[in-house]
Amino acid sequence: MDIPLTFRWIFVALVLLQLIVLVPVLRRLRDPAPERRTEARLRLLDGAGSLMFLAGFVFGAPVLVLAGPVCVGGGLRGEGGPLVPRPGADLTHRRRRAGAARRREGSARNPALPSGGP
Repeated sequence: MDIPLTFRWIFVALVLLQLIVLVPVLRRLRDPAPERRTEARLRLLDGAGSLMFLAGFVFGAPVLVLAGPVCVGGGLRGEGGPLVPRPGADLTHRRRRAGAARRREGSARNPALPSGGP
């Protein structure tokens, strides 16, 4: 697989940008709060997967091209997000939160209303 020189420079620029983004993540690894360290580890896995994916294309290594998305998927799954988001899933979550907030406000204004909802 032969990649033209222009695209190789584009890949090099993307790798450098990815390395710059990883600097704050590496600093968060030294945070005393364990939940922030765990989040930083998962973000580091995500960033390392992206770097492996780009490096696989630059160096022509199909193993890295395949291992990169696996690491990115592991990082996303560890953060609690779905690997493939459902269409409209974010809107459903917002509607549920808004409805619960309205029910709480209604019961606070009128104590005779049930707080459980309709």
